[in-house]
Amino acid sequence: MAKMGRPPKTEDERQTTTLRLRLTAADDATIRQAAASAGESLSAWMRGVLLRAARRKLRRG
Repeated sequence: MAKMGRPPKTEDERQTTTLRLRLTAADDATIRQAAASAGESLSAWMRGVLLRAARRKLRRG
């Protein structure tokens, strides 16, 4: 029987780096609430928000 599951990710697709961030409890709650209201995991929501902001900043200089 063939092995089931998704194919392995390529080197470029693997998420291997972590980023640590210090927050107040209130900031943490706000960010978690925003992620939940978007229907995304906390990591996915933060990654999307940060990447959009970084790309916008780089375009504007």
